[in-house]
Amino acid sequence: MAKLTIILLTIALVSCVQSNEKQQSPPVNASIEERLQFIEDKENFTNEHERLQALFDAYADNELKHLPPLGTFMGNHTYDHLWMDVSPNGFEKRQQTLKLLSATKDWFDPAALVLDATNYQVYNRSVADSYQASQFPNHYLIVDQIQNYNHYIIITMQSMPVRKEKDLQNFKSRMEGIATVLADMQVLLQQGLDEGISMPYTSVLQVPEQMKSLITTNPEQSPFYQPITNLPESIDVEGGRSFQEEIRNIITQDVNPALLTFHDFMKDTYLPNARKTYGLNDLPNGEAWYR
Repeated sequence: MAKLTIILLTIALVSCVQSNEKQQSPPVNASIEERLQFIEDKENFTNEHERLQALFDAYADNELKHLPPLGTFMGNHTYDHLWMDVSPNGFEKRQQTLKLLSATKDWFDPAALVLDATNYQVYNRSVADSYQASQFPNHYLIVDQIQNYNHYIIITMQSMPVRKEKDLQNFKSRMEGIATVLADMQVLLQQGLDEGISMPYTSVLQVPEQMKSLITTNPEQSPFYQPITNLPESIDVEGGRSFQEEIRNIITQDVNPALLTFHDFMKDTYLPNARKTYGLNDLPNGEAWYR
């Protein structure tokens, strides 16, 4: 499913760059609901290719908003100032959006799309898979010791560009948001424990120490500081402090305490209550989850 999403995002982003057709547009900063409502009306477009491209664009933009680090990794830096919303409310909104997107599966006649038919099939498959997965509490399984949301945080920060002033603003914004992401993850994981849904014990055993390893007494030795290590020390006109000093303060005052809090939660609360089984079938409604 993740591969299909990335393929479709690539198709949509490339097509958007290459398209020279002028078309009507929904209101600036329109929500995904407003964009889909606009796209559903054929009268807003001169042809079906144009309308389908608008759907792909809306989908791609929504996916990048849902998981901004994905855009960073793909070289699209539109939402480099944002993090994924891992709060319980964020996942509820995600499910509602996927329901809206799944309703677009019959908006176009594949026979009339000619060259776009395959792309539309990929889109429908990606949305259908995502919507089906959202019916199960996958969002409670967002941490492990190999690759998951807890790893995306540091990987994302080390992947961000820091060449332009806007890049530095985005970098600072994301640094300021790390504590919120970790706090939201803790709330979500606790809800999972309360509902009897957790990662297997052996798959999260090393997570506490992995989180602790990111904490450094000297902020300049922090892995979060690494991307800006070689930047020249410059003065922030508004605050009178250098950009590097601001990041050092964020690491010391916000990031490190948040990492320690999450470490303590994983060590003292999550691990003792993590399940000793492995398969999804051992979780509530697990048999249906597998299918």
